[in-house]
Parts: sequence; structure tokens; C-alpha cells
Amino acid sequence: MFVILATAFYLYPAKASPPRQGCVQVYTNCTPALLYPSSHNQLYWFFCPPTSATLLVFGLLSENNHFCLRMIKLVFYGFLLTFALADEVADKFEENEVNPDVVASAPSALLKVTFPEGDEANLGNTLQVSKAGKEPIVQFDSAVAGQKYTISMVDPDAPSRANPRAAQWNHWLVTNVDGAILKAGDKVDGKVLMKYNGPSPPKASGPHRYVLIVYKQPRNLNSRVSRNRARFDIGNFAKKNKLGNPVAGNFFYSENK
Repeated sequence: MFVILATAFYLYPAKASPPRQGCVQVYTNCTPALLYPSSHNQLYWFFCPPTSATLLVFGLLSENNHFCLRMIKLVFYGFLLTFALADEVADKFEENEVNPDVVASAPSALLKVTFPEGDEANLGNTLQVSKAGKEPIVQFDSAVAGQKYTISMVDPDAPSRANPRAAQWNHWLVTNVDGAILKAGDKVDGKVLMKYNGPSPPKASGPHRYVLIVYKQPRNLNSRVSRNRARFDIGNFAKKNKLGNPVAGNFFYSENK
């Protein structure tokens, strides 16, 4: 198996065989793959075995090489943003005990969740019960068209976080959702195993966590779940259907004071 270890950019003069000008020098046994061919510019992505000893030496060989500099910055900041978001999701899931109360492993990506009135879930913010009463639009930027996904929303604090004897409460469960829908943020269309039911915390039961997670499916699912929303376990459902760990997630709090 190969992992993407580095991105390198070369500027080749037209009809020149060895590079005379560039912004990156790479010494490695990686295999280059040409991604951006043109008469003057060629963009390479290097695929490296995990066991490879790889040394990357970055340096500007020309002060006027603005294209290279911009591309390096773009990739660098893109990597930083991706890693920062993954860390933030994991940190928030652990800080609010969503991991391990709902999942054994936090997702690595953020699921964008927007309700009809424009309110958004944001890793533990508080939303009014009425604002989250209707099915949200969910968006996962890394979803792949043709790939099937499962979407779930559960409450691990039913009827209260201090006494979760009815947890997890199954608020929403849809399988076989095409990645194109998730990526575009269109209305969820798949096999509905449990229709969306908005937050319904009992009065004076304290804040409830409402957790939305997405799993990548290995195949189309033909599963069923109990019509009773109480005592559902999304982790057991994922294990039974060999879904692995969640790939994206988000959560919010809601309370009936």
C-alpha cells in the first residue's frame, strides 16, 4: 500500500529535458505522478511507500518563480487546515465525551450540519429545540460520488445525561446515501431506516448531546432497525454492518429548561 507523503512542483522550460529552474528539489525513491501537464509547467504528486526513507529539500531557485511559491503555499496551508480540523473534531468529541459515549473512535473530518432556518451545529454549540426540529442539510466535502454512506443522529443522554437508561435515542438513520449528495449538500436521499425526529429532551433534564455521524459503507446495506427509538446503539449497528470508524461528524447541545 502506498501513502501520499509529499507534493512537489517543478517548472520545466518547454522542450527541455532536465529541469533548469524550479522551486523544489526532492531526493527520494518515490514514484512521481504527473498531475498538471502543460507546455511550461508540470505538477507532480509523489507516492511513497511507508517504509521509504524520504528527504525533501525545499528551496527557491528563482526569485521570479511566483507560480511555484503560490502552489507550495496553497498545498502547505491546505494540509495545515485539514490536520487542524481533524484535531479539532477529535478534541471536541473527547472533551464532550462523545467519544466514548457514542463512538469508540472520533471521526477525522467535520460534517457540516445546517438546519432550515440557517442554524448550524458547531462541535458542541447550543441550539434551541425549535431550531433543530426539521431535517438538516448535511455536507461532507470529502464524500466520493458513487460511494455509499450511512448518516445517523443519536442522543446519548436519554432521558438525561445523569441517567441515560434509554440511550442512545435514535433520532435519524439513513443508509445507502450517495456521496454526490453528501458532497453537494443536497437533501438526503437514501434508505430511511428511521425518519428524522428533532431534539425532544424532557423538561429540566439538562443539556442533551445530539450527535451526527457519517460512515462509509463497504457495499449497499439491506439492514433494519427496531421501530422503537430507545436503546439504539450506532456503534453496534456499524460493527454489524462492517462500517468501520465514522469518517465525519458533528454535534450540538439542546435543552428543555
